[in-house]
Amino acid sequence: MILYPLALLTEENPNEDGFSTNRIYERYEATTEKADAKTLSEHRVYELLKEQAFLGVVESTRTGGRGEGSYLEHRLVQDTGIVLKSVLRDSRLEDLA
Repeated sequence: MILYPLALLTEENPNEDGFSTNRIYERYEATTEKADAKTLSEHRVYELLKEQAFLGVVESTRTGGRGEGSYLEHRLVQDTGIVLKSVLRDSRLEDLA
């Protein structure tokens, strides 16, 4: 459920290198609402994105610097089409495709 919004953002914004956890979370909330699924906290989504980075599906990079806000940007490492095809196997997401 967490990879779906990231894959959509990637597909819709091919010139962007990554997306903040907050941006992904906003899209995730909309997805869970449409799919009538339980919505996890933003912190839990952040943890799951870090787990996906450990597994090599997502790459997470800390941005910002002195005097700026620091946050993680995430990007898919795997092919977007393959990720979408994979996550759309979840029956809760069938109607969203």
